[in-house]
Amino acid sequence: MKGKLRYELIYQVLDDAIQSGLLSQGVVLLEGPLGELFGTSRVPVRKALTLLSEKGRISRFDGRGFIVGNTETSNIEPIRRAVNKNDLGLESDQEVDNRNLSEKIFEDLFEQISTCMVFGHYKVEEGRAAEHYGVSKMVIREALLRLRDRGVVEKEPYSSWLAGPLTARQIKDDYEIRAYLEPSALIVSSPFVDKLLISTMIAKHEEMLNGQDMSIEDIALVEDFLHGVLLKNIDNAKLLDVLNHCRSSVVLNKVFFSSLNLSMDVAALKEHKLVLELLLQDNIKAAADSLKGHLLNAQKRSLQRLKVVSVLPDPELPRYLVKV
Repeated sequence: MKGKLRYELIYQVLDDAIQSGLLSQGVVLLEGPLGELFGTSRVPVRKALTLLSEKGRISRFDGRGFIVGNTETSNIEPIRRAVNKNDLGLESDQEVDNRNLSEKIFEDLFEQISTCMVFGHYKVEEGRAAEHYGVSKMVIREALLRLRDRGVVEKEPYSSWLAGPLTARQIKDDYEIRAYLEPSALIVSSPFVDKLLISTMIAKHEEMLNGQDMSIEDIALVEDFLHGVLLKNIDNAKLLDVLNHCRSSVVLNKVFFSSLNLSMDVAALKEHKLVLELLLQDNIKAAADSLKGHLLNAQKRSLQRLKVVSVLPDPELPRYLVKV
């Protein structure tokens, strides 16, 4: 029952609408209105629009958002109007749900288990989880197997599913691995990243540094771009898989920022921005060195945050998560 990720489904709907002509050339696409139409945050919409731009289906232009069509090959006038469900090939009364049941359950399990592991060692009870979500144990097991592949849960034969605890040793080890591998991956991958995307992300960092309100989604976006999008073009699936298993700090920082209602720290944003600016200048070696320095600094910050989170009260969790 493995489903597509949310941004992949949004991408597919938009791509189909463009290719079929329902979304005509020149129509302006904006993250906010599309997010409302799909019933989601801007983050998956932004990823979907980025993919469409890379495919040449839409383009940046002198205005907000994207314009349908390729402005490099055609002179296109923007058409600013509200995009509705009919433009996407959907019935006007059709509920837009871009996730199947399996994907919804997987995302919620990931959210709940990621949170609990920061606060200790937990057992995940399949039966209670199946009852909680109103599905069979097989659906829960498939989702837990995916989470095991991500390194979120573990299970020995004939034993229970276990999550956590997230320890200082694990965070330290994860950052050391990333500090060795991510700079090398950046050197290989970054030349294939669109400079316009890098410029856009620099502008996003400037907005955040200038005091604009930051959501958890904004923080996730800038982190994913630096440590995900910029590295994904290497032809080494095993290396990417190792890096994907070394993202314990993502869970910790999300809990830290959301629990204390804090924004991303200025030092980290400035370090991000420096890496991007060096890439834009084609100074890739310096960018890689800067990325390594950022990871080593982030290691220290994350270890300090773990101490803070350790004294917070345990959050309210679903009954399928039992503290060991």
